Amino acid sequence: MLKFGIVGVGQYGGKLANQFAALKKSDDSLPMPSAEREKLKATLQAQKDAGKSLVWFPTVAVNTTEKDYGGLTNIPSPNRETLKSDLGGAGKEPSVGEELALQAEDNLRRRLKDTFEGIDFIFFVAGLGGGTGTGALPVLVELALEEGKSCGVIATIPATIEDAVVKTNTLKGLESIGMLSADNNVPIILIDNNRIEARVTQENITKADIDYQFVMLLHYFNMFANQESAYRTFDEADYMKMFSIGGVMHLTSVELSVADCVNNTQAPLQALQNEWKNHPFCTIESETAIQAGIIMEVPGYALNDNEKRNRFLNAIDRMQSIVGVGKGNLFAGLYRREKSDKVKVSVMLSGAPLPAARMEQLKKEADAGERDIMDKLDEMKQSVFNLGGARKSVLHEKKNKPEGLSRLARKREAATKKEPGNVVGLRRFSSTDKTSKIGANEESY
Repeated sequence: MLKFGIVGVGQYGGKLANQFAALKKSDDSLPMPSAEREKLKATLQAQKDAGKSLVWFPTVAVNTTEKDYGGLTNIPSPNRETLKSDLGGAGKEPSVGEELALQAEDNLRRRLKDTFEGIDFIFFVAGLGGGTGTGALPVLVELALEEGKSCGVIATIPATIEDAVVKTNTLKGLESIGMLSADNNVPIILIDNNRIEARVTQENITKADIDYQFVMLLHYFNMFANQESAYRTFDEADYMKMFSIGGVMHLTSVELSVADCVNNTQAPLQALQNEWKNHPFCTIESETAIQAGIIMEVPGYALNDNEKRNRFLNAIDRMQSIVGVGKGNLFAGLYRREKSDKVKVSVMLSGAPLPAARMEQLKKEADAGERDIMDKLDEMKQSVFNLGGARKSVLHEKKNKPEGLSRLARKREAATKKEPGNVVGLRRFSSTDKTSKIGANEESY
């Protein structure tokens, strides 16, 4: 079992971190045999008596505005690090989030050291596409690496309905994170908002429900990493290897009947392959992964039968094809399941590339969105030019010009008398105001 720490960066990162922080240490509903649960219960009571925290995941929230901390009921104020911004946020500008994180480097280093002392692994969580998460997250990961911390990234991919700026920012963010992953063995877990939106609609659940499911799935693997098995063990060393390489990490879980598995030892593999195609978090091609960790839980009555037990062990062996026969590492454990008559198979993949089809789709959507924005900008400018052309033609058609000063000249004369250098009607801000420079460069649109 690894001791995890969580850093939520930006608005979404804070929300998911809040779900991790909500998970308190308890002996209830944990995936372990009764004897193991009793030992944990005694350990937790000793920690409680000693006044130690009973939170599974020490958590920090990082943001560029305090307004985004609303709703983070499980992350107290001392565990919030605000990157001071005159703009009240990063405004979908990753460069702003990056710069603010660099300016706060000393504070962030101290925060990582103090909060995560004794922690084995830190996950940095962010919704890609905004300014804070996209810009500050790579800086935080690099700081953690410089401090000798092992770390990973949990990041969202925007849904099709989200805007072009978000998608463009996401692609840039993924490039930065991908480089860190490849160079420093930082695993990346992707959450695809297209999948999340579909599940919310189909299952009538909230995004918070899905966040909780994700947290529990990661926690589930962590709890099994220190358990013994009389049949085949997925031990702590195997588990730690799953976090030792970069690339995409993927978690999934399926349930089957005992009869399905006994009658067809390929059934667990087939169920997993189907799940990956329609995965609630992100699709992946399992054979592209370098490593797979498998936990199979089987009702006790089935494991007590020698023939059935051998069928389950055979089913695990057949799952080598998950990463390709003879092509990757497979770690697996077979455990007795209590309080259920279903077989549960959970798989963790690591070392996979970014999902090519989804990345290509995201790039096409971003390019199309940017073209649409440019077309709208051109249309807006043309409408102004057309108006100016129409006005000019009317003036040229007038034969008799009015006597005396024009209305514009009268305003200029009056303004000059009152305040030299400040021409009313011609400039909204004075020349000393930085805002007056906006619009001077056509690219500011």
